Amino acid sequence: MAAPVVGGIAAATGLIGGVMQAVDATQQAKAAEKAAKYNAGVAERNAQFQREQTEMEAARAQREGDQVLGRQRALYGASGAEFKGSALDVLRSDAQQLAGDIFMLREMGERRAAAFDEEARMELERAKMVRRQGRRAAGSAILMGGLRAVSGGLGAYSMAGGDLDGLFGFGRSPSFDAARMSGIGAARRAGGGIY
Repeated sequence: MAAPVVGGIAAATGLIGGVMQAVDATQQAKAAEKAAKYNAGVAERNAQFQREQTEMEAARAQREGDQVLGRQRALYGASGAEFKGSALDVLRSDAQQLAGDIFMLREMGERRAAAFDEEARMELERAKMVRRQGRRAAGSAILMGGLRAVSGGLGAYSMAGGDLDGLFGFGRSPSFDAARMSGIGAARRAGGGIY
């Protein structure tokens, strides 16, 4: 009577341990997924901030450049110089330089924003990967807990004096009993097979 109780307790202990490991793996995966999603959100906000900051810097540079070009035109106009030849070439060159500077400012800002976008994408992928790993770990823990439950239960049942052959019905087969008692040769001579 004690053997089934001891075996049942050992089996339950193994199963409970597996379930607890599965719960722990799931909780760890959820925490890591939440952290990765938070990091992705931070990176997305940084990308947006970078784009806004770049646009403000470009607008400021455009205003300052327009003021410089305006002062140059005013000085040329006040001096009586005509807007042709070298004076026009200087104004045109300065305007092209200003346009190039603003282009580079926007390009560098967009590259920094794109790096933040990539960081956000990688964090979201990490969140998916962590979720999958957590599911696998939980499944593995439950499977291993089940195996430990069966192994521990049967071992405890046997150690407490339980008959495993009788538990699985092996003791009912005359050919199995003959093989167990006399070896395989005795079972073959008796005309039975080993089950």
